[in-house]
Amino acid sequence: MQALLAYIQPGIALYDLSKDGIMVTALDGKIVYTNPAIRELFGYEEDEVKGVNCANLRHDKNFRFTNLLEELSQQENIIRVIQCFGKNNRPFNVTVNYTMLHNLNNDPMGVLFTFKEKIGLPAERMEHFHHQVNLLKALSNLSEELITVTDVQARTTLYVSEALEKIIGWDNQDFVENGWALGISLTHPEDVKPLIESFLYGMNLWNTQPFIHDHQPIIYEYRWRHRNGSWRWVKSETYVLERDANDRVLYTIIFSTDITEEKNNEHHLTDKILDQLLRQNHIVPSNIAEDNHESSSFGISLSPREIEVLHYLRQGHAAKEIAVILGLRLNTINSYKKSLFKKLDARNAADAIRIAANMGLE
Repeated sequence: MQALLAYIQPGIALYDLSKDGIMVTALDGKIVYTNPAIRELFGYEEDEVKGVNCANLRHDKNFRFTNLLEELSQQENIIRVIQCFGKNNRPFNVTVNYTMLHNLNNDPMGVLFTFKEKIGLPAERMEHFHHQVNLLKALSNLSEELITVTDVQARTTLYVSEALEKIIGWDNQDFVENGWALGISLTHPEDVKPLIESFLYGMNLWNTQPFIHDHQPIIYEYRWRHRNGSWRWVKSETYVLERDANDRVLYTIIFSTDITEEKNNEHHLTDKILDQLLRQNHIVPSNIAEDNHESSSFGISLSPREIEVLHYLRQGHAAKEIAVILGLRLNTINSYKKSLFKKLDARNAADAIRIAANMGLE
């Protein structure tokens, strides 16, 4: 349960903002996380539901969590209208989207529940947005980019183009019906926090200084898990689409492209550079003995382990995966990363790789 909570922790900041009810359970059905919207929906406090079996919130006494897991093992995402009851035994109908959550090894580790009392736009915005849908569809047909429109005030996804299936294998309607939660749950854990920070910073800038920065998109690169379990690199640019009567951002439009091939080409180039660096330091990039002696190359003194960690970072491995590969503790790998970044004057793994590439090794 702690591993699952740690895995979803980077996305909780955005889950907490969602107006959709969001709940995460472990594979035994016990509730690990609930956001404020779902607690308001059911009338419970957080400590009243954490650790409780999710079946206790169902009005259907015949519900079996094991049956749900079996269905999710076949289709990963299920949408149902069910009857629940709140703290005061008040029954109500709600649309629930069930999605299987996977760890970095693509093993199932939990279930994401997204509760919606109503599907779609608020009534007052429905007619207004309806006139723009045909334009968006025409735009999507002319572009291979993924186009997404979100209502940032209602905190929901309004439109997703069919290019989504080409990029990560998911049906575009799945993303509309699951809201922001599904997109975040499919994002690589190491990319969630910087993605959310960039989004919130951009939104604050747009809202505190209306129109001045509208021409400047929020740009971020991140990894999305494909439906087949692989990771795809995506670059997104978010723009202000429309403001409300108070000049606050109402709709945003996001243009996303698959940059996996570009990233792989960068990886190939830098792998050649790192392989040369490894050879110069007489290091075999697997099962090497620990060596406290530092070797100097291009004015930067790196230990064998630091060079090896850099090698695996370049291949796209997360710190947890490197720890498994090298048979070391996660804290040890993080210490090597910290030392490596300090020596290279790098802010993150991508920055470290870029600096290594700029060393000019042939």
